[in-house]
Amino acid sequence: TASGPVIDGIREGRTDRIFYLTPKGTGKQIGEESVGLLRQGGAKLRSLTLTSKEKICFMDEVRCEADHCPYAKGYYDKVHDAMKDLLSSEDSMSREVLENYAQKHQVCPFEYSLDLSLYADIIIGDYNYAFDPRVYLKRFFDEKREQITFLVDEAHNLLDRARSMFSAEIAATAFEELSDGFRRIDVGIANKAGKVSDELRALQEALPEAGRIMTEDYDPLILKAVEGFRGACEKYLQDEEKVA
Repeated sequence: TASGPVIDGIREGRTDRIFYLTPKGTGKQIGEESVGLLRQGGAKLRSLTLTSKEKICFMDEVRCEADHCPYAKGYYDKVHDAMKDLLSSEDSMSREVLENYAQKHQVCPFEYSLDLSLYADIIIGDYNYAFDPRVYLKRFFDEKREQITFLVDEAHNLLDRARSMFSAEIAATAFEELSDGFRRIDVGIANKAGKVSDELRALQEALPEAGRIMTEDYDPLILKAVEGFRGACEKYLQDEEKVA
């Protein structure tokens, strides 16, 4: 398999860290089992499995605020001992292991996993931790201090995922609701939101079968409307700050 040469790359100093990227939970499990087999063969590897904040959060509602979440409160005072405890005892940092130690030390399991990832030879997780510009792990990719190797599971799925990661969409209905909601609060925002909605509706009428396709003819009109809306929002926030 491809994993053999990649693992050799860590031993020989040709790569510093491996990301095993998979779109499915079963893929994560297979990744963990594969690393376990390598350990049985004598490989000294520390692995960590990343789970999304929404799935690993201990609270009923995901609100990372000290007043709301006891695991966020005093996190940086507790995380050093929590990391030392786990790293001295475990090589496989699966979701279950992370949750157990996070509960033991009363720290946020998601932030805990991100901090521990710096000490992992192999990181197992979803595509978005490497490729999504909104949530990728900046601590690894922005500074570019390391040689990182990607192992991409089911790479044929990456094209569709990449389209969603690097695309944005705006909906006319959202701006219509915003316009109605701000009518009595700030007429400027209400009007600018309405303008964005009007331009989107015009595009929809011009391209009834096209759905989400954006044409060059409409780009300037919609962008101008969105910029006008952004300017109105900035003015509103600045005025509110002065009042406060």
